[in-house]
Amino acid sequence: MEVKLERLIEKIKKDGVEEAQKRGEEITGKARENADKIIKKAKDKAEDIINKAQREAESFKTNAEAAVRQAGRDLILSIKEKIYFLFDSLLAERIRVQLTPEYLKEMILRIIEKWKIGDESSWEIMVSAQDSEKLKELLLENFHQRIKDKVEIKVNPAIEKGFRIGLKGENVHCDFTAQSIVESLQPFLNPRLAELMKEG
Repeated sequence: MEVKLERLIEKIKKDGVEEAQKRGEEITGKARENADKIIKKAKDKAEDIINKAQREAESFKTNAEAAVRQAGRDLILSIKEKIYFLFDSLLAERIRVQLTPEYLKEMILRIIEKWKIGDESSWEIMVSAQDSEKLKELLLENFHQRIKDKVEIKVNPAIEKGFRIGLKGENVHCDFTAQSIVESLQPFLNPRLAELMKEG
């Protein structure tokens, strides 16, 4: 009886151990399965984060490159604009320096010589306040007495340097002001300046 009891106890122990091992293996298997799922999920999430970060970095790089290119174009346009402005300012200043009362007198005399008008016609010359007195003095020295009364010199506050000349009573004047001369020269000079900037 004792032997049977021992065998029974051993069998119970053995069955219990086997059951515990089996149960332990099941738990371990499920734990491994869950761990694999968690690891896979974490890896997938990490890959998503990395991919998103790479896309954002690529997008940032593309946008930054585009912004740098645009800034470069804007800078070049701004520099060109400033060069044109500087060139036009220098041209205007050079023309203003050249348009002395003595030089204006020579221009006016030549225009009057070449412009054929009848004896009844009179000239109207508009100049700056700064040049009017000196120009009157210089012009009247050179006009014959018969045309002195036919020339009227007027001050025009809109004229800084140079003059406008026309026949009295007519609304047509030839414009030889500094501004008009600069505007006339710009179409010829600015394309050459643009070529020089491209070459440089």
